[in-house]
Amino acid sequence: MYKIIDISNVNSPSIIKEDNTPTINEIKYKDVDLSIYEKFPKVDEIVVLACGSSAKEWNGKGVTIGVNDIYKWIKTDYLICIDTPSSFTNDRADIIRNSTPKTFFTQQNGWNVENKCALYIRKTREIELSFPIFRSYTSALTACAAAYLIFGAKRIYIYGADFITHEKLNGLWDKVKRDFIEFRKVYEEIGGEIYIGTKNSRLNEVLNFNDKYSKL
Repeated sequence: MYKIIDISNVNSPSIIKEDNTPTINEIKYKDVDLSIYEKFPKVDEIVVLACGSSAKEWNGKGVTIGVNDIYKWIKTDYLICIDTPSSFTNDRADIIRNSTPKTFFTQQNGWNVENKCALYIRKTREIELSFPIFRSYTSALTACAAAYLIFGAKRIYIYGADFITHEKLNGLWDKVKRDFIEFRKVYEEIGGEIYIGTKNSRLNEVLNFNDKYSKL
């Protein structure tokens, strides 16, 4: 039986593994204690902020979950990073390391960021709203899943997930589009609502537009 580790406030990745317990990536879902998420507030609405330029259209209101190096523009309440430090250029990785969210969610041991908490990610991409969170092509969709699974959000508003100039994801747009369509379907089945808050995103093809959290 694995020992479950709440890695909040861990200052060094080397501290995570002790007494032959597994690293985060080795933990199997059947052994995960989801009570580590009980301390997080339940909210009706969450704004998800990805790193595209339309993130700057957000009006500064609401509870926010950012992804990756969003702190280059915006200090979000919470931050998610599902990729390793080596996946980023040095300057982007430094921005992430120096971020100061209330909680930094990741399944990667390599990040030395304050207030770190384990994020349980499955290896498969089937869109299901249950733990462990499905593996997505885009961190923005992972953040949407966390908005519901961790914070209980009933409505999600997205900014910065533009898919217009993203070097890697532009070629994967058909797969990203499919995943957002499927996520919207399963989220709406449980009464959730998901919106794109900007006109400057390809997600307008699959999500309804709602500018509640947009600058005037």
